[in-house]
Amino acid sequence: MAVKLVVSAALIGFVVYHVDVGEAGRSLAGADVGLLAVAAVVACGQFLIAAWRWMVICRMLDAPLPFGQGLKIFWVGAFVGLALPSSAGDAVRAVKAHRAGQALGRAISGVLLDRVTTLVALVLWILVSVPWLSARLGDTVPWGAWPVLAGAMAAILGAMTLLDRLPASWRRGPLTRGVAALAQDTRRLYLVPRHAAAVMGLALLSHGMLVVMAYVLSQAVGSGIGLVDCLLLFPLVVLASAVPISIGGWGVREGAMVAAFGLAGVSAESALVTSVLFGLLVTGISLPGGVMVFSGRPKTMTVQ
Repeated sequence: MAVKLVVSAALIGFVVYHVDVGEAGRSLAGADVGLLAVAAVVACGQFLIAAWRWMVICRMLDAPLPFGQGLKIFWVGAFVGLALPSSAGDAVRAVKAHRAGQALGRAISGVLLDRVTTLVALVLWILVSVPWLSARLGDTVPWGAWPVLAGAMAAILGAMTLLDRLPASWRRGPLTRGVAALAQDTRRLYLVPRHAAAVMGLALLSHGMLVVMAYVLSQAVGSGIGLVDCLLLFPLVVLASAVPISIGGWGVREGAMVAAFGLAGVSAESALVTSVLFGLLVTGISLPGGVMVFSGRPKTMTVQ
């Protein structure tokens, strides 16, 4: 936690040092309030879709949650994930889902598979956009890194589907039994075409709404970035922010936004303000989860 705080502070300080703070302040002060409101609406919709995706995964694993209860649990996890390292948010979500009636192993599988699905969808988005990125940016991006990333994701998914095929002598402890159950759940989700298509579609829709949110915010501060450039570049920012080295992505997101949007000719000041507004909006939406943290356990339900 302390290391991540230091990393976030250092990265934010580094970015701020290299921009005109006065110009950034003027950009923020002149932001279009109407567009900020539109971005807030899009952010709320994105949050609901993300929660729905997790609940769809739970249903596909035969561990359904009522929408209201699932949304409450997701909200609490989102708040904890922003206030603390993201793994803490996932752990809270799994524990609360277990208290709501899911078997502990199934609750853990649901959260892990939701996280993996989100990352896989993001990598797919970026890989599909590589030809357009290459045409626009040429040699300014290390294209050789993307096949490595795609291969790593494929290897992770492949391994997850085969973890229960380990030798019997390795599957005697509770941890290895849990790993075997995760492999079975992974096959149930990804090797059933309609299941994989549904959750991947929701994950791509969620990422698309994040892109729209970033685009609207950038227009609110007058950055001048085009929608196509935002569609191509902002997923790179999201991928960088997913690296668990800072608190809530702060610092990493700002540096990545300045670098990525700079490739499209956006000033560092406008990119920084866009990123800060994005982070504040995401944080604001998660705040009700902080209230729910102290609201007690969800009512217990029985899941067969």
